[in-house]
Amino acid sequence: MLARFLRDALDICLMRVKSLEEYSYAAWLPAVWLCLIGMADAASSTDLDASAGARLLFFMALNWLETVLLAVWLMLWYRITERKPLEGSLFPLMVLCSTPELVAPALAQLPVGLGNLLQFVLMAYGMAVSVRALMIATRQKLASAIIAVLSFLPVALLLVSGATAVASQMGWIHDEPPTSAPTAEEIGL
Repeated sequence: MLARFLRDALDICLMRVKSLEEYSYAAWLPAVWLCLIGMADAASSTDLDASAGARLLFFMALNWLETVLLAVWLMLWYRITERKPLEGSLFPLMVLCSTPELVAPALAQLPVGLGNLLQFVLMAYGMAVSVRALMIATRQKLASAIIAVLSFLPVALLLVSGATAVASQMGWIHDEPPTSAPTAEEIGL
């Protein structure tokens, strides 16, 4: 079963998607995979001034919350737009769609400009993977799958905003240093 899960993760990254029924696994496989993705996100983070354990817990919790909310959102979207319940769960599929995030630690090692550009490309690719997977696995039209995934963006932004507020509250995010030298008036001359 582990070999099939890993093969499916690679297939999803290559945008080879099967029907939703094919993405049924023992509950521990997507759970462990999602924790591994959280570990990769924690390893690639340079913005949090927290201990390694706190950073791991933070990113694992954030990934879990985001993935569960996304799966529920998309299942409700399907139920509303198709007027029938979805057969099966989207959670394992959405976990597999997060697989490209495993390269984030390598991108964090690149120079800032190039790393940021490739992070953006990775984010866009991840959305394309999710749209294609949703479209094929649920037999939806492309436009419907795009709208479903994009409609989750405000929820994701609220989630990130809330997570940033929590991290700031914990003292893990510090204000950026000034980008220019203070003027004479600012220092009282």
